[in-house]
Amino acid sequence: MAINTLATATNFQKALDVLAVREAVTGWMEANAGQVKYTGGAEVKIPKMSVQGLGDYDRDNGYLMGSATLEYETKKMTQDRGRKFQLDSMDVDETNFVTTASSVMGEFQRTKVIPEIDVWLYDVTPQEE
Repeated sequence: MAINTLATATNFQKALDVLAVREAVTGWMEANAGQVKYTGGAEVKIPKMSVQGLGDYDRDNGYLMGSATLEYETKKMTQDRGRKFQLDSMDVDETNFVTTASSVMGEFQRTKVIPEIDVWLYDVTPQEE
């Protein structure tokens, strides 16, 4: 039975997240993801901001008053994807330390997870007209 796997799993996940942002074609979208609110469950809240357009400037009265509105749109997450890999110390030993948890997880992230994230984001992201 493995000991202290929680700390290791946490470290692996942080490294895998960094890898995903760096390698994904859609990695540039991650910077804006910090504004999304997620508190668990199957819903996220995405901020939507709107502002009024330009108005005529008047030399006597100045600029027209404008307004800004911020609302959160609730979206239901529809994807629940994952994979479980079973490795033990014999697997690592028999492959001369090639098949370690980090190498399997890194390969899975690079070749399976990141391409699926890219396809899904480009497929469902609304296109501006």
